[in-house]
Amino acid sequence: MVFSDEDKILIKKVVFEGYTAKRLTGKFPEKSWTKHGVNKLLKKLRDTGTVGRQPGSGRPRSARTEENVETINRLVLSQEDKPQTHRTLREISRTLVSWSLTSLFSINMAISETNGHSL
Repeated sequence: MVFSDEDKILIKKVVFEGYTAKRLTGKFPEKSWTKHGVNKLLKKLRDTGTVGRQPGSGRPRSARTEENVETINRLVLSQEDKPQTHRTLREISRTLVSWSLTSLFSINMAISETNGHSL
């Protein structure tokens, strides 16, 4: 269950008035909240004191690091003077096991915008 920011503020406010998950889902049926979802949010509120995301939580965005851009740029430039050796993004992503095709595509687009070279 995904709660909007307004939902989280409302829940945080009424919880301090003594509302439980069951009472909340009954009081606001138009919100389509589930008791389980509200209970998870209440647990998070009790444990952390907030209903927002904690800093640093979630997957880090690390695909477009300077090192990765340099690696892809090097691969692009290494193919320029070698006819018949062109490799596709899919072939490169198979070589670089930990990289996804989406990450490579994103970095390749940034490189092509910067210096006109692309795979």
